[in-house]
Amino acid sequence: ETVREPLLVLDGDLRVLNANRAFYTMFKTTPAATEHCLLYELGESGNRNWDIPTLRRQLDEVLPQSSAFADFEVTHVFPSIGEKTMLLNAIRLAWAGHALILLAMEDVTERLAASDALKQADRRKDEFLAMLAHELRGPLAPIRNALEIWRGGNASEAALRHAQAIIDRQLRKETRLVDDLLDMSRITSDTIAVKKEPVDLVLIARQAVESTRHLFDARRHELTLNLPSAGVIVEGDATRLEQIVSNLLSNAAKYTKRNGRIALKLEPQGQEAVLTIVDDGIGIAPELLPVIFDLFTQGERSMDRTQGGLGIGLSLVRRLTQMHGGSVTVASKGLTHGSTFTLRFPLLIGAVPVAVPPPQRNAPATRRRILVVDDNVDSTESLTLLLQLEGHDVRAALDGHTAIAAAMAFHPQVVLLDIGLPDMDGLEVARHLRTLSETKHSLMIALTGYAQPEDRQHSLDAGFDHHVVKPLDFERLRALIAISAEA
Repeated sequence: ETVREPLLVLDGDLRVLNANRAFYTMFKTTPAATEHCLLYELGESGNRNWDIPTLRRQLDEVLPQSSAFADFEVTHVFPSIGEKTMLLNAIRLAWAGHALILLAMEDVTERLAASDALKQADRRKDEFLAMLAHELRGPLAPIRNALEIWRGGNASEAALRHAQAIIDRQLRKETRLVDDLLDMSRITSDTIAVKKEPVDLVLIARQAVESTRHLFDARRHELTLNLPSAGVIVEGDATRLEQIVSNLLSNAAKYTKRNGRIALKLEPQGQEAVLTIVDDGIGIAPELLPVIFDLFTQGERSMDRTQGGLGIGLSLVRRLTQMHGGSVTVASKGLTHGSTFTLRFPLLIGAVPVAVPPPQRNAPATRRRILVVDDNVDSTESLTLLLQLEGHDVRAALDGHTAIAAAMAFHPQVVLLDIGLPDMDGLEVARHLRTLSETKHSLMIALTGYAQPEDRQHSLDAGFDHHVVKPLDFERLRALIAISAEA
């Protein structure tokens, strides 16, 4: 009675002599329906739940020869409790001149399901790491090829411009891949920030199309836009909303064959803004539809993985959409029949969208004294050269102590400072520079691979004016330097 697992005492003919409380509780039966019954006849209304040939062989043949067996697994549908997997342990013993069998049952259904889920998760993790390695290496090959063209010295001006465009395109792809990974990490750890304000979804859609147009041009897709002339106002983070639409457009481009058709439509429907993206691409298998938005889920891929991707884009879309109070759904008639993704966001009736400033044109650079601090020699030398080509007076340092000494001698107006330095970190260097008369009022920009919200806050607390994540967007840096020159 004190044993937690169901326990039966059987006689030599496999009739139940006794059962413990755990047996009656699990199988939802009574002593009257159990005692003196053959083991194989236990169950509701005489159903022969245990009439399983392999179990009969264990009890009738193996047990008499070995006196015991352990962890014999049985999966069966029991009328009272459904399908269960049991581990059976039995021992034959003599008691008062009688041959008895003690049979213990352990329900391992949930444990096996958890184990299977863990194995599945482990398999998906391994697949993801393999895909991650593939995707991170992917852009490096064309970048190296473009550099070889550049380094050869005999390429035409047109070929050099083409090589530069390749490098720029592949670096943006690599950066977006890392950004998606970080965003997914922030969302799952509930640390992502969404700044909501009234925005025009029509403008968001146009910006998303422009940011992904090169994907459609490369494969000669026919892209059709159906956007209302009036604004469609929703409450949201403009950057994140563009990311949602861009991810869906990129997804459509990846899985639509050359010369295929893709259509984006936006319209208000009742109290909702509804945006649909329809393609005539490879479609989605029926069994994949229920899990297409799950993390790391992808359709079948060939070994060449020409479409690329990590299986996080759609999961990111769903989570960001939910954070905006919206929903995303997908429909497909199956493989080769294309797919339709539908976004729905609550409308803001009568709201005025926040104005988005037009992109700034590059102003002629004003010569500045700039100190570059980074322990990566290639990064430091390349950034120094770029800034010198812009006409600036530049000094470089590879560690914190050298940077402080250089600042005291050079009096920089701008300090570009890496946070991960070997001797003293960039935060400590920044705090020290703010105490010096030579750099107390300098523009200080953190250059770092750390991009979490708390990292940005740490930079501001240490005295930095701006926090710029690597790889460096030189246009943004140029604008920050120009603004400091005007101040």
